[in-house]
Amino acid sequence: MTSSTAGLKARLVKGGLGSLGARIAQAGLGLLISIALARILGPEGVGSYGTTIAILAIVIIPMQAGVARLTIREAARKESQADWSGLSGLLSWINWATIAFTIACFAALVGLGEAARAWSSSWLQVVALGFAAAPLMAIGYVHAGVLTGLKKVVRGQSFEVGRNALMLVSLIVLPLVVSEISVLHAIAAFALANLGAGLLSVILTRRALPAEVKQVENGRQTEGYFRQVVPFAMMGGIWTLISSMDIIALGYFSSSSEVGYFHIANQVCSLLLFGLTAIGLVASPYFASLHSSGDMNALQILARRSAQASLLFAGAGAAFLWASSAFLVPLVFGAEFAPSVWPISILAIGFVVQSSTGASAAMLAMTGHEQKTIRSTLIALACKVVALLLLVPSLGAVGVAVAVVTYFVVFNILVRRACLSALGIEVFALK
Repeated sequence: MTSSTAGLKARLVKGGLGSLGARIAQAGLGLLISIALARILGPEGVGSYGTTIAILAIVIIPMQAGVARLTIREAARKESQADWSGLSGLLSWINWATIAFTIACFAALVGLGEAARAWSSSWLQVVALGFAAAPLMAIGYVHAGVLTGLKKVVRGQSFEVGRNALMLVSLIVLPLVVSEISVLHAIAAFALANLGAGLLSVILTRRALPAEVKQVENGRQTEGYFRQVVPFAMMGGIWTLISSMDIIALGYFSSSSEVGYFHIANQVCSLLLFGLTAIGLVASPYFASLHSSGDMNALQILARRSAQASLLFAGAGAAFLWASSAFLVPLVFGAEFAPSVWPISILAIGFVVQSSTGASAAMLAMTGHEQKTIRSTLIALACKVVALLLLVPSLGAVGVAVAVVTYFVVFNILVRRACLSALGIEVFALK
């Protein structure tokens, strides 16, 4: 093992453990939030909350999927090249991008506010309040992207961890000041949590910047970032649409209660991916650096090891859910959420499949092959849409779970082939 490979391994292990700890905290807090919402709002209220969050996830696509992911790649590149003027220019650009997004959100908010008053719709009021939270989310995500690109991965996760912590505190405090908590109160708590966590992310970014960047007065912006952000937004945005369409399709074909059952099942099974997500966050800047330096052997080792670690976490978690969900779900969330058990059992299969190729999609993006990921995603998405249309009207939440598994199987087959053809890298954990 060369000294550079050994050094890379040491940094990955250190960053991976820190990132894993942050992801465990985030996942644990997220689970507690789901339990609190289930106990407070019931299946129908959780369904309405989940639908609002799904819509908000689509709204935030340009910033979370586009600007934030591009920022990770560019910050990593510029730090490795000691391009402090370019890094300063990148920071200026993300500030302007956030301002433009905020203006767009508030323009949409005014229109939704007028519609809510005209139609006296409490649901539209909830969605309008969600739009107010979108710029706060954007601030947090883009600064988290800078921190991750600078290889401050644990601090890069402070936004999502902090948001979950503040949201949980809000749900604990709300019953003490409000006699009857509604979905509107829950979304207001979500907006305030984003505000606090976004401010924390900004502070941590300022402290993490190299001293050389702070000395640059007018950073260089020559890369045409707005053009480059499009494929990232498409790639990540498609993934967000894939996740959100589950909730939206279920709400269209079925009831809010069915949406609530699936929302809880999805929240529980998302715990299976925290290993993949944590490892992907740590590995992403190294994917870019290793590919830029031409060290394909180290890139292969990193891809394989990250896939094996991701699969280990997901497999162990899935085994636990298959053995215990029938008992734990009614106990933890309430007897009215017992119909979530079957979707949990099915979704767990899909999340294990997703983990089997590790952070392969991130590797393609970080090495300039994001178009291959988009192509794989679109094909898998078409298969999922067909499955949703065929299964959801009759099977409800169970049908959505089967459609999700269908997507993961098709996507992972295609993205593995893309990594082999574009990079010569094998990403399947068991190969």
